[in-house]
Amino acid sequence: MKKSFLNIAISLFACIVLFNSCKKDDPLPEENPVVNTTPPIFNWKLNNITSLSSDSTFAYQNITTIFAYKGGNANSLEIELTALNTGTYSISSATGNAFTLVSGNVSHKASSGSVIITTNANNKLSGTVSVAFSTGTITTLTGDFTDVTKR
Repeated sequence: MKKSFLNIAISLFACIVLFNSCKKDDPLPEENPVVNTTPPIFNWKLNNITSLSSDSTFAYQNITTIFAYKGGNANSLEIELTALNTGTYSISSATGNAFTLVSGNVSHKASSGSVIITTNANNKLSGTVSVAFSTGTITTLTGDFTDVTKR
């Protein structure tokens, strides 16, 4: 009886050592982690009623486009401009500036309006948006964006 208890204790100890030795090492922390103290913000209001605030916003310098997402692609904005300099950009097919809203997985193209970039400094954009839609239940969108990082 004493011998079987000793065998069980040794086997249990060996299992514990084996399982602990197979444990994954904790990843090393980054030496200089990037801390975003002022996240990019894009707030917009549909038909002057429904307000949304993005959880992901960025701009691509090489394609001069600003993107904002709320909960993924189902609610998003895509603003294609001819440049990302400070100034006013009229939305129309004639200017080459376009504004697309995806709301509940339905895509809406703005028929008119403007995007005003008020600040372009330190690789970040800020400004306002006011556009109109000629079809569908969404007729207007107004909004503002702050510290949108250019990639």
